[in-house]
Amino acid sequence: YKLTNPLVIDEAVGGNANHPITFNAATDASVLISGGISITEWKQKSGKSYYQKTLSQTEVRDLYVAGERRIRARTNERITGINWVKSGTNKVGILIDQALLPAVANPTQLELHMQSEWRDAYLPVQSMSSTEEVWDLRSNRINEAASMTPLKAAITYSLTFYVENAIEFLDQPGEWFFDRVSQTLYYYPRIGEEINSVEVIVPICDKLIDIKGSSLNAKVNNVSFEGISFAHTSWNVPSNEGWYGYQSEMLVRPSGVVTPPAAIVMNNASNISILNCQVLNTAVSG
Repeated sequence: YKLTNPLVIDEAVGGNANHPITFNAATDASVLISGGISITEWKQKSGKSYYQKTLSQTEVRDLYVAGERRIRARTNERITGINWVKSGTNKVGILIDQALLPAVANPTQLELHMQSEWRDAYLPVQSMSSTEEVWDLRSNRINEAASMTPLKAAITYSLTFYVENAIEFLDQPGEWFFDRVSQTLYYYPRIGEEINSVEVIVPICDKLIDIKGSSLNAKVNNVSFEGISFAHTSWNVPSNEGWYGYQSEMLVRPSGVVTPPAAIVMNNASNISILNCQVLNTAVSG
């Protein structure tokens, strides 16, 4: 069952102690509730090993092929920066040895993917310039991410990290790239994958099941899901806003706390059961 919007369950749909509501798979049935769309009718890029398809979507951050998450095009190895670029005391960019990165035609689609302790940071790049055999990559989220406390878990230029999301990095089977300007998706099939017969899914829903009563006095009660799989959610906020999850994956900013969505969300609800189900291939939380 493919959704284009979350399935909303409010108190009118819920049950009571004597008459609970159950959504369950039929005997021996394999039931999947998906927030994605299938991509077909690929065309091979002339002279290349990868294929392309123009989409109506303006952003794609996750791709699933044959039921597995695929890797967004990135540097083949993690790299290390040379130093921060600063404006006064603020960190505004990072210097990288030019030998570690090719020139990129559309640097504003790049992201720095940096990991430190429990934090996983995606920092969008605004510009890329060169001087004296060094790349200067600027990001308006570096200072914020590098200043997070405790500083032990803050990102630093000396971390090993990937630079992601450029067609120039699309050189390994199983990698993909989405060009926001042309709204074109590119995929480099793995050995043995027939591009027009294998299932390729682009997620479009940020959540699948939204269980929400209208108030604490009007809850959704006594609903259960049994034997169902839930898959394929998207979350595109990091593309423009950047992302560096804090404790419990929440994003703390001066403007407040941003909580990423989950595939299944409950508010003003009680006695909700999820039994023998599977949640997989989600952009953020299950």
